[in-house]
Amino acid sequence: GALDIGVLDYTSVIRAHARGIPFVYLTPGILTSTATPGFAIIVPADSPIRDAPDFTNKTIATNGIGNIGQLATDVWIDRNGGNWQSVKWVEIPLATTLDGLQQKRFDASPLAEPWLTVAREQGFRLIFPSKNPIAPYLGNGWITTTDWLRRNTDTARKFVAAMREISRWANTHPAAAASLLAKFTKQDPAVVEKGKRYFFADTFTPAYVQAIVDAAARYKFINAGFP
Repeated sequence: GALDIGVLDYTSVIRAHARGIPFVYLTPGILTSTATPGFAIIVPADSPIRDAPDFTNKTIATNGIGNIGQLATDVWIDRNGGNWQSVKWVEIPLATTLDGLQQKRFDASPLAEPWLTVAREQGFRLIFPSKNPIAPYLGNGWITTTDWLRRNTDTARKFVAAMREISRWANTHPAAAASLLAKFTKQDPAVVEKGKRYFFADTFTPAYVQAIVDAAARYKFINAGFP
């Protein structure tokens, strides 16, 4: 109850839903597709890893075990010739990920902006999993609890309308959106300006969510799928 609304990736919420935790999505966030991938897998410049088969028996770091980055990476490795079950996953805070890679404490990490730009400028190599078979899918979105939604229906409607409007605006005004992003997240404007622009979904497409649910069940993130 300390927060009313938060942003969270879909795999984490799917796992919560499967365990009976009453979260509900209000509005979608980033839409990942082969044209606009939502993340890249970071490896050191001298790493022998080039493609999915090279991740067999490797250690990969993520900022949250069981999140969308892990699921999308597992699926990509599996569908492109690697052994996803041989991968060891470790949980590392985002702020220490690049140092951990540099120190060879793990082999790779799936990251999003602004870490992609920072990694590139520090000499790391980025692997974009463009042949991901669950794309397009929704990467994250804004959630609340069913109880808060029941008690604040009018506020929720206003929030959804505002997020729909800003998503459409950001997709068509990337330079202006970058300036606001740097201001409100207190990031370096130069880093934001160089960064990759994401595409924001303004409405839910059930098939994009179903793809993640099905993959979560297939790759044992949840015990069974659901519609």
